[in-house]
Amino acid sequence: MKLFGYEFTVNRAKSLESRSVCPPGGENSFLADYLGLSGTYTGVAVNDNAILGVSPMWAAIRYISEGIAALQSGVLKKTTDGIFDAPEHPVSRLFTGRVSPYYTKFDFFQALIANACLGDGYARIYYDANMRPLTLELIPRELVRQEFAPNGQLYHYVSGTLNGRTISEMVPDYDMVHLKGFTLNAINGKQIRAVHADNMEAAIASQKYTSAFFGNGAHVAGIVEVPGQLNPQDREKLRANIDSKYGGICNTGRTMVLGGGMKYQPAQMDPQEAALIDFRKLTVEDVSRITKVPLHMLSQLDRSTFSNMEQQSVDYVVHCLTPWVKKLEAEISTKLFYESEVRSGRYFYRFNLNSMMRADAEGRSKFYASAIQNGWMTQNEVRALENMNRIDDADRLYIQQNMMPVDMIEEVLSGKSTETDSEAEPGTPATDNEDNNNEDESASE
Repeated sequence: MKLFGYEFTVNRAKSLESRSVCPPGGENSFLADYLGLSGTYTGVAVNDNAILGVSPMWAAIRYISEGIAALQSGVLKKTTDGIFDAPEHPVSRLFTGRVSPYYTKFDFFQALIANACLGDGYARIYYDANMRPLTLELIPRELVRQEFAPNGQLYHYVSGTLNGRTISEMVPDYDMVHLKGFTLNAINGKQIRAVHADNMEAAIASQKYTSAFFGNGAHVAGIVEVPGQLNPQDREKLRANIDSKYGGICNTGRTMVLGGGMKYQPAQMDPQEAALIDFRKLTVEDVSRITKVPLHMLSQLDRSTFSNMEQQSVDYVVHCLTPWVKKLEAEISTKLFYESEVRSGRYFYRFNLNSMMRADAEGRSKFYASAIQNGWMTQNEVRALENMNRIDDADRLYIQQNMMPVDMIEEVLSGKSTETDSEAEPGTPATDNEDNNNEDESASE
């Protein structure tokens, strides 16, 4: 098979039985999205584009996907002497250049993780003649569903238009990088649009409500009192006339002139009374709970201070990014390497989260000084963390001279006293002097 001008080896599936995994988010979720049937209380369609239109969700997904894509990562080799970079490995060469002719390594990881944040992220693996990964192709998750062969083998059925070509093919699971979001069956991720439909519906509806509120000049309604009776035609004409001249943001502040004994009584609410502020805060809190991105990163700083901001950032790395990194490392390490390499653990793929855990310059300097002085890091290891070149004779471990094990205090002290006594032995001439003095005194007598 040829793709992007390359020759690939593709494993094709045999006949499959009819049983399969329903599309994520429900059996008819894709049909409902296509027909515009949301099934929600407000009638607001909850789909992926609408969810991304919620600004806190957009920001949270960008923080997760771009944050991980920006991390330093690569293939590592485990030997008896330690763990080292393996730039010569074919998987390392894949991620060093362009993962695909269409996108870079950063764009690939960003798109894969962003899709997984909404449910599932897929990337098909194409191999060279040696069954080494040659390129990866992102596949929209709405084109994929899972099916099982009679022998229990898991396949991904890809159907639809992909990068300008029509495709309908069964792809074995070992030929597909599948990054799952929160999952209950370990086969596919739960879709945000299905699980959190009510939360997202409220968020989308509040945004539409806000737009309509200010689109009407921030006036919810007004009452025009007219003496006498108006027929329906005159009433509608009067309403349209007032709306056209005084409705909307552009007409805010204009002077209204009424005649014929008519009176206008505004019935308006400010944003606080209309609960707009509470709606927006609630949306941010909901998104933070769903994605585990801290509130201060979503621009809600009500409970953030300079003292706890750093701890919240550490919490973001530990509880939000680390699970995603572990999932991605496992997928790459088990799908892109030979089985013998996976079983032996000799080669594996790793993301370096150290850069995300860095504090300010003063904090890092104290940390590194403690590591070097206490003998558990070398100077070259510290330089590597700071992206600095290695230097000669900087691979030795050092400890402070005045430190000793507690259970050896008596031994060390006794050793020092022995050394003091041995240093005093050459002082025997002082004894000789005393004997000489005694002999002189006897002679004088």
